Amino acid sequence: MRKSRIGFLLAAVVLLVLGTLAGASVFAPEKSIRSQASCATAPSSSTIILDWDYRYSNLNEMKNAADRVVEGVVTGSSASGCEIPVTHYAVKARLMIKGISSSSLIQVAQIGGMIGTSKHEVRDDPLMQTGDRVILFLRLDPQTGIYGILGGPQGRLVVRNQLVYSLNTLYPDRNIDIINWTINGLPHATVLNQLQ
Repeated sequence: MRKSRIGFLLAAVVLLVLGTLAGASVFAPEKSIRSQASCATAPSSSTIILDWDYRYSNLNEMKNAADRVVEGVVTGSSASGCEIPVTHYAVKARLMIKGISSSSLIQVAQIGGMIGTSKHEVRDDPLMQTGDRVILFLRLDPQTGIYGILGGPQGRLVVRNQLVYSLNTLYPDRNIDIINWTINGLPHATVLNQLQ
């Protein structure tokens, strides 16, 4: 009886150590993600499902929670990773609504990306595109100095022809139900006044 308990305990400790090591290699932010060149086994495309941790009730609540709110234009991007790719965007700020910066170029990360010709994106947070004019509610990762979009699809508004849209109006087929508001062609100046 005593030997079986020791064997069971030893097996449990080994499993715990292996699980910890596996978790550290997958989730440790300081570990680099495999380069795209090694993504030969990545699926041709995929939809990533995320559960956002908080549902904001309005734009003012988002503004208060954000480290920075900026209106800008996406000027470029690069993706890395295989299983869960991440795209890093260069956003040239046109207007700082909240926060101060010594540079007008901001680096913003978004889960998902293009790996070769394969698109991998979060179902309710479509990838940004170079040339997009956006209003972003950002949260700074102090370890990397890179911004993330607060609340995923909640923290991004798109500006087209001086009109502002929330993602749930631009992508009705995506069922973006995390967003508590509908902005469908609101004048740009009206949105900026609301955020002042």
